[in-house]
Amino acid sequence: MKKQAVQIKSIVYETHEVLQIVTLKPEDFHFEPGQATEVFLNKAGWQNEGRPFTFTGLPKQDQLQFVIKTYPNRKGVTNEILKLQKGDSLILSEIFGTITYKGEGTFIAGGGRYYPIYFHH
Repeated sequence: MKKQAVQIKSIVYETHEVLQIVTLKPEDFHFEPGQATEVFLNKAGWQNEGRPFTFTGLPKQDQLQFVIKTYPNRKGVTNEILKLQKGDSLILSEIFGTITYKGEGTFIAGGGRYYPIYFHH
């Protein structure tokens, strides 16, 4: 899959540093729960600064969703994400990842690094 731009439909602050970003979903775009993509900002000077983010919506939805923790005190990508608005676009790269749904359990994630811990009930 080549890189492709997706338009931002909405940005919601979950907390003062965590955003939920919803974008349009390209046709023939398929992912499995637990997979991720590298996200690039579609703005001058940032198109080559990709960061991996996991999809937080469901594959059958007609939109894509990401929940992103930002770091306002740093001068990096997530600080720039805070400046995005509805109508701006992101650039998505290849889909990757092998974390798959194995039934009811617990998944723990945090701060840009995730450590899957699966507890079977």
